[in-house]
Amino acid sequence: MHDLMFGHTLRMLRTTAGISLRNLAKKMDVSPAYLSQIERGKLPPPTHNRIAKIAETIGIPLSLLIEMSHRPNPEVICC
Repeated sequence: MHDLMFGHTLRMLRTTAGISLRNLAKKMDVSPAYLSQIERGKLPPPTHNRIAKIAETIGIPLSLLIEMSHRPNPEVICC
């Protein structure tokens, strides 16, 4: 679930910024298939260096993406 939340948010940020999946993948030096799997929650958030490249490309604070990548599953935070 956590990976899906990160991926969904990443996709939203990317599309809002008007950046294609292929363009972001190229800037990250990864395949579009790899990035697509992250966005679909099939793979965990990428490494710190790749997260930094995403933040730079999308134009958002690195700290925001780092926090998102470490955010626990909300289903675990319970009473």
